[in-house]
Formats: sequence, structure tokens, C-alpha cells
Amino acid sequence: MTSQETHDSDLLPNKPKLSSRSTFRLAASLVTAIAVIVILNLTFALHLQTSMIDMRKQEIKRLVVLSLNVVEPILKRLETGEIERDEAIRQVRKILRSLVYDDPATKNYIFMSTYDGTFLVQPFEPEMEGTNQWNMQDVNGKYTIRELVKTARLGEGYVEYYYPTPDRRIPEKKISYVVGVDSLNSYIGTGLYINDINIILLRHFRSGALGIIGVLLGFTAILVLLFRPYYKAYNFLLHQFSRIAENPDRIETSIPSQIRDHSEVRILLYNFRSMLIHLRNSRDQIETSLKEKEVLLKEVHHRVKNNLQIISSLLNLQSSELQPEQQHILQDSVVRIRAMALVHESIYAGETLHSIDMAEYVRQLSASILQLYISDSIHPEIEIRMEGLYLSLDQAVVCGLILTELLTNALKHAFDDPRNGRISVTALTEDTRILLSVGDNGKGMDPSLLENPNGSLGLTLIQALTQQIEGSLRLETGNGTVFTVSFPRSEIAGRKNPEDGQSPPSVV
Repeated sequence: MTSQETHDSDLLPNKPKLSSRSTFRLAASLVTAIAVIVILNLTFALHLQTSMIDMRKQEIKRLVVLSLNVVEPILKRLETGEIERDEAIRQVRKILRSLVYDDPATKNYIFMSTYDGTFLVQPFEPEMEGTNQWNMQDVNGKYTIRELVKTARLGEGYVEYYYPTPDRRIPEKKISYVVGVDSLNSYIGTGLYINDINIILLRHFRSGALGIIGVLLGFTAILVLLFRPYYKAYNFLLHQFSRIAENPDRIETSIPSQIRDHSEVRILLYNFRSMLIHLRNSRDQIETSLKEKEVLLKEVHHRVKNNLQIISSLLNLQSSELQPEQQHILQDSVVRIRAMALVHESIYAGETLHSIDMAEYVRQLSASILQLYISDSIHPEIEIRMEGLYLSLDQAVVCGLILTELLTNALKHAFDDPRNGRISVTALTEDTRILLSVGDNGKGMDPSLLENPNGSLGLTLIQALTQQIEGSLRLETGNGTVFTVSFPRSEIAGRKNPEDGQSPPSVV
């Protein structure tokens, strides 16, 4: 055997595990089929038992009538006075003792007793002949002889009672048919044991059930042999899928050598191998394409960021030609452009192209704004507290512009002495919404400005940008000013590691 064949055989289990699902299903199906066969046989046996009892009752009746016909000449001689009654009884007893016959299950006999309960003919219990059993009771307290005599005096009929069997000497249910012979003041009859019928049924049931189960087991063995290649293929595919799940980069494409050439199973495994090769090639192509697109997108964001920086530089050059009181207009525009450029810079410098780490973004944005509006390193302290919040590109751009306006407004108007000022930037997630807040401990502002900006471009922009992300704006005043923007949380937005809890604040 070659090393390749050895490797292939390792891929296919040497024999199916008894605990495998397919083996369990096969065994369960077989057990269910056998149980159904047994139940059907039992149902049929119960129905057959009733039919056989009826047939055997007719049979014992026929035997009793036949016995009467045998002794009829003696009874006629008694009737004509040719013989005495005692002689007639003696001759009848002699004949009846010889009428022993074979039942399907055992031997049986004709019995005879007088109306006063004295046994006259009891071939299997000769010691009982001549004894009076008028008070005999069965296990249920039934007076057996009295019931037989009562039925015989009415002419004929069946009587059910319990009586010991000749061979087992155990009381069992018995049905007897008796006919009265008034001329002899006696009755004759014979009976059957229900258990004898059950023994016959058990023989037929056992042979029939064993035959059907044997056929079923043989058929199952044939099916196992016929489908054994498919079972091997199933185990092979199951093994392959497990390996692929454990290590998608390692795909075995060889076919076990035990599978016959040109068989349906080999065709199945060949197509499976072809599918794996195709999927692996497609995956490699997709990964290559994704990497190319990722590089391209990062390049696009890098170019956009560079173009926005160029625009910022041009605005700065233009502002040098304006009067000092007009330069702040262009300076505000430079800050807004810088906020958008930082978004694109965070995209191409980050690990993903679809979300931005807002904590790092706000830190860089705050440092950039401080450089433009505060000199000599004298500036308020900006504390940034986030929950590891990540936003999509669209929401990040809008939130960046909103933060730019709020931070710029606080640096310009909130503090008389920036050295004692403190600004906090906080982002929290609550269910399906995100709360972005910018607060300061400055001198506060008039709450009515939120309803009537009075030509304030900053507040107008903040309100318009909040509507753009379907959010709401809230202003709180007291010990300073707090602006809170609440907006819906997108599928991308949220913590990167929720179990980490709130990240420690950073200070700019």
C-alpha cells in the first residue's frame, strides 16, 4: 500500500462507531420494526384466540354428541327393558373410558357423573371414580359439579370453571360441554383448557415472529451491504466537514482508495472534491479581491484627507490677507475641514474600513482645535470619557462636525480665564441610542438661544447636523453648560469589547 493510500485510509474511519447518529438511527429503525411486528402478531394472536376458542367449543360439542351416538344402542336396550339400569351404566362407563382422544395440545377424555355428583367415568383420575364431589369448588369458590348438573338437567350447555390439569395438576380455566342422560340419571361431557389454546398460539406466534424477524434481519443485512459504500462516503464527508470546520485553510481533496472506480459513491466524492477545490479557489480570489479593494479604499481615504488638508492650507494662506477681525471666519472653516479630514485619516490608519474609534478621534480633534484657538499652552483641560465607542463613517463625520462646533463655542465664549476651565466630552450607549455630551464649567449661556440662535452659525449648524442623524438636542445650564445629542445607534455603533466596561478617561 502506498503512503497516499495509507493517508486516505486514515481519513475514513476503520469501522463506524456504534454511537454515531447514523448507526443509532439504523438500530432504532430495526428495533421499531421488530416491535411493530411483535405488536401486530400479538394483536392477531388475540383475535385468533377468540376464533380458536369458538372452534374448539364446537369441536367438544361434536365429540359429546358422537359419544352419545356410540352409547345410543345401550340406552335403547335399557329403554326396551332388555337390560337393567345398573348394567346399562356399567356398559356405558366401559365404552366411555375407551374414548380418549388427542387434542392439538394434549390428550383429552369423555367424563361421566351422576346427577347427585358421583364420578362415574374419569379416565385420567380413576381414583376419583365412585366418589361424590357434589361440594367440589374451584379456586374462585364456584361449585363445579353443581353447575355441570344444573346445565345437564336443562338438556345441554357450556360451563366455565377452573380445574387441575391431568399433567400439571395446576387449576386452569376450563370450558366443558355436558349433555344430560336422564335415563341413567347422569350426564356426559368433555372439556378444553384455555391454556392449551394459548400454547398452540404461542407455537404459531413464535415460529411466525421468528420467521418474519429473520427475514427482516436478512433484509437489513442486505441493505447494509448494499449501502455500505454510501455509509463510508457519508462518514468520509462528515470527517471532511469536521476538518474544514476546525481548519478552513486545510482542505483534503483526496478520495479513499477503498471506493471502487466508476461507482456512484466515487462520483459523489469526486464532485465533492471538485466543489472543495472550486470553493478554495473562489475563496482565494475573493480574499485577494478584498485586499485589493481594502488597499484602494484606504488610498481613497488618504487622498481625500490630503485634499482636505490642502484646502485647509489654502484657507490659512487666504486668511493672512484678511483683517484680524475677519480671519476667525476662515479659521472656523479650517477647523470644520480638519474635523472631516480626521475621519478619513482614522479610517485608513485604523484596523477596519467601516468604523472609527471615537475616543481616539475625539482626542486628536480636541488637540487640533486647541492649537488653533489657544496660545502659549494656556487652555482649558479637556477630559474625554468614552465606552470604547465605534461609529460608522457617516455618523462619525456628522458627530465630528457637531463636536467641532461645541468645542469651538466653549473655547471662545465659556471662560473668562481658560486656565481654570474644564471641558468634558462623554459618550454613552443606552439600549438603541447613543448620548454624546459636551459640557463645561464656564459662565453658562442663555437657554433661549437654542430656540432662537439670533444668527449664530454654530448653533444653526449643530441643530441641522443633529437632524441629519435623526437625533435630538438638549441644553442644560447651571454650573456651566452641557449640550447632549441623542441619536439612534447603528448596527456598527457600540463597544468593541462590551465586557471591558467603561474605559478610563483621557485628558488633553
